[in-house]
Amino acid sequence: MKLISIILSILLAFGACATAEPAAETITGVVTEYVHGQYMVIENAQLGTVQVNLAPETPIEADRAIQAGDYVYVSFDGAMTASLPPQISAKNVVMRTLTGDVVSVDAKNNDVLIRTADGQEVLVHMPDEWKGAKIDFPTLTAYFDGAMTMSLPGQISAGMVVPGYIVDGVVEEIGEDFILIDANGQKLQVNVDSIPENLKPEDVIRMRYNGQMTNSIPAQIFALEIIRVSR
Repeated sequence: MKLISIILSILLAFGACATAEPAAETITGVVTEYVHGQYMVIENAQLGTVQVNLAPETPIEADRAIQAGDYVYVSFDGAMTASLPPQISAKNVVMRTLTGDVVSVDAKNNDVLIRTADGQEVLVHMPDEWKGAKIDFPTLTAYFDGAMTMSLPGQISAGMVVPGYIVDGVVEEIGEDFILIDANGQKLQVNVDSIPENLKPEDVIRMRYNGQMTNSIPAQIFALEIIRVSR
């Protein structure tokens, strides 16, 4: 009887191994193309261009609609085609962001403490490429996998960080995809994905952008975020 029990235990263990799903792997990258419910193309630091195939039912955990330039975490079964570009089938996609004002910088540990709009302080472990870099921007947006420690302050590990700069101005003109503002006497064209609802001339707005500004007349920036300061 003892021998039979041992054999049954071995068979059951073998059966469990045979039916268990393979462990999921994670690949990260910057989105260069996104077709909702079909696929996205990402640029991975090690593999280069990878096509991530999506099914209509693929779970997507995101703060907003994913677009080109976002950084995503893709869970898949480890299988990757030998095509150009290689392709994988996503089991899950995560795109979480956290934006805040820079409070302090710990260059030695490559950490930045930020304060979010609701007053929460979070310690951001910066990506390796930021080691030794000068951090002189007032705000940042950190892309992470959604995991935050329960410590005080909470801590996250950022996969990508987008520096943020601030400019305030009075709305002078509103176009289909731009807002012309007066920023302390400087005319500035703010290019946007969408115009804030009920925005009108003479409103005062605050824009967060990545620090890049054209040399055109008027100078142009692309807004990462727009906040109406007053009406």
